[in-house]
Formats: sequence, C-alpha cells, structure tokens
Amino acid sequence: MSHDTIFALSTPPGSGAVAVVRISGRLARSTLVTLTGGLPEPRTTVLRTLHEPVSGSALDRALVFWHAAPASFTGEDVSEIHTHGSPAVVKLLLSVLGSLPGLRLAEPGEFTRRAFLNGKMTLLEAEGLADLVRANTVRQQCLAFHQASGAAGTIVDGWRVALRGALAKIEAALDFSEDVPEADLAARESLSVMLSVRSEIAGSLRRSEKAYQLRDGFRVVLCGPPNSGKSSLFNRLVGTEMAIVAPTAGTTRDLVRADLDFGGLPVTVFDSAGLRVADEMVEREGVRRSREAARGADLVIWVSSIDAPGLPDLDIDSAPLWVWNKSDLGFSPPQPSIAVSSLTGVGLDELRSAIAQRLESETGWGEPPVATRLRHKRRLEQAFEAMAVVERSGMALEVIAESLRSCLDAFDELVGVTTPDDVLDDVFREFCIGK
Repeated sequence: MSHDTIFALSTPPGSGAVAVVRISGRLARSTLVTLTGGLPEPRTTVLRTLHEPVSGSALDRALVFWHAAPASFTGEDVSEIHTHGSPAVVKLLLSVLGSLPGLRLAEPGEFTRRAFLNGKMTLLEAEGLADLVRANTVRQQCLAFHQASGAAGTIVDGWRVALRGALAKIEAALDFSEDVPEADLAARESLSVMLSVRSEIAGSLRRSEKAYQLRDGFRVVLCGPPNSGKSSLFNRLVGTEMAIVAPTAGTTRDLVRADLDFGGLPVTVFDSAGLRVADEMVEREGVRRSREAARGADLVIWVSSIDAPGLPDLDIDSAPLWVWNKSDLGFSPPQPSIAVSSLTGVGLDELRSAIAQRLESETGWGEPPVATRLRHKRRLEQAFEAMAVVERSGMALEVIAESLRSCLDAFDELVGVTTPDDVLDDVFREFCIGK
C-alpha cells in the first residue's frame, strides 16, 4: 500500500452549506497544523481559520478535527476540514493541499481501500458500503446495510469456524490413522458439519437471485396496442411529460425509460411502441424492440382501452399485469384488469400498489442473503461444489480434508483475506474519489 498522504473532497461538488475535505496518512496531523497553526485534541471539533501557507492569507473559517491512528476510518491518522460549501473555497483549499509536499489527490475508493487493508473492514463490508452510498430506495438501503454492517460477514465467519473445527478433527485423525474407530467418528462428525453449512449456503444462493434484482433494479415495461394510452399512463407514473402523446397511432417509436421507487423497490419503467403489424420500417423496428423489452422484463403491464381493446399477446414467461385505461369514458372493464384513467389519475394508486406487490413477491427472502454480487455467488458455488465432491466420493479422510481446505479458500477470498489485486481494483473502483 502507498505511504502517500491522500486528500479529497468527500461531499458532492457544487454549492452547499458545508463541504468536507478528508486527509489520511502520516502527514494528516502536520497538514492541519500548517493550515490552522495548531492541533486540536484527538476526536475534538474546533473552529479555526484556514491560512494559505506561503502568503498567510485567510481561506475560510472551518471546523476541523483529527483522529489518531489506528482509531480512524482508514486506520491511519485522519484529518477532516469542514468548510463553507462554496465552489471557490473548495477549489482554493484543494489547490493548497495539492501544493504541499507529500500530499496527493486520492484515487477512487482509496480511503475505503486503506480501511480494508488496515483491517478496519472486510471486503464484504466494503462492497456493502459501496452499495449503501449508491442506494436509491429503502429496500436497497436495507440490503446494503446488511453487508456494510458486517452481518453477512458474521454468517461467513460462522461457516469458517465450523469448517476449521471439522478440518482440525480430520487432520488429527490422519495423524493417527491406525485408530479406525476414531477416524470413522471424525469423518462422520465432519460430514455432518459440512452438510449443515452446505444447506445454509444453498439457501443463501437461492435468495441471491432476488438480491441481484433488488440491487440492480427491476424492469417494468408498458405494452399494448396503439392508442391505448401507454404514453399518457407512463407520464402519469413518472410525474412529468417525458413521453410524447399524440392521437396518431405509432407515435412512440423507441423505448422511453424512467427510474422510479415503488414501495422501496427500485424500478425502471419503460414506455414502448404500440404492438401491431406495421408497414413502415421505423415503426416495425419499434415494435420489435417492444417485444424484446417485454421478454427481458421483470414485469409487463399490458395496457388496453375501450378504443384499443387488444388482449395480451406476448411471448413472456409470466402473466402480465392487465390495465384497462381510459376508465373516465365510463364503462366496466373486463376482469381481472385494473381500471385506471391517465387523464384523471383515477386508479393510479391501485396500479402502483399492484406493481409493488407483484415485484415484492419476487423479493420476499426473509433474511438477506450473503451473496448480493456475482463475485459472492461464484465463491459460494465454489465452496458448495467442494462439499459435493465429498458426497460423491465417500468418507475418505484425505478427500474430506481437501474439500474442507477448498471451502475455506473460497471463504477467505469471499471476505478478502486472499482476494487477488485485480478483484480489489474492481471493487474499489466503484467508489467516488472522496470515499
């Protein structure tokens, strides 16, 4: 790890009430002395005037404090400067810090990477923190916090402890292999532990697919015949006039999308071209894209109306949510459709609830899973398959021992004990510069 002292703006750029600049490394304390003329007590916030080191001119009045290593976020000496959130003040302060010997601008995620390398958090916790920073909905926040708080890591630690104990028994039995009863007992006990852990891993893997959906968001596509009011309904759901609305059939030619929050679930809603046999080339392409989007959707909303009463006609795995638009025209829609009016807004709350309920049924996992990323899934699958080898090979002590070692290797890589540098680069590249 680099021994440079790093700094970065840790709050969003632009105007604001407060801007936070973070400094981490062996020069964090002396930098604060250079800027303010003194050093406060550790973990004590004080108001100081910041001065430009060469000219002595005042930069701003700011709240400053520092944390002595190792009792800090990164495990190094860390100073923070809370200035007024003026772009001019921030720009000037960062320029001054960049001119000081031994200081450089941090790379994306470098503060968190130093925290990981200094043992302040596991890789699972760091990944959870990355997801927590990006969370847009309450459900995403809950999933990310489960990782960032160490709850997922605690589960993995329990598996590691159990398998290490089983491996110790097997290795002891191998050292005294002439004691057949003792070897048989060690094999049976180890197999029992492995089966228990394997069952828990299987449950986490089953729940992981739902976690991927929640982490990445759901795709909801509005489909239906031309002139059924899909674009008007889309605009109502979004709350703004994003899609072009016109009485001419075939107005919508391409997918229009918006990111929304339905009951804490992240949802990307797509408006699509009306489905019909089209003669014009551009409209035909729009219809093709509509059908393709429907096939890749987590939920399709089929929109019909009294003047466009087409029945659902899609090649998709699950039944669409059928919505009968233009209920303000005064008629009884067929069952089991939801009656809405994109003109008056009647039925929109019921539709939103129905969308959330359908998607909620796809994410009701109970306890959040350990695996929320493809990297996690691969390591758990590696451990699961290593245990399956034992099941296929019988109770040979050498096979059980090798299986247990493979499982522990997978868990070590999962939590970051032996994770390759390229994987770490990918993880910490997701962070912003100031985190």
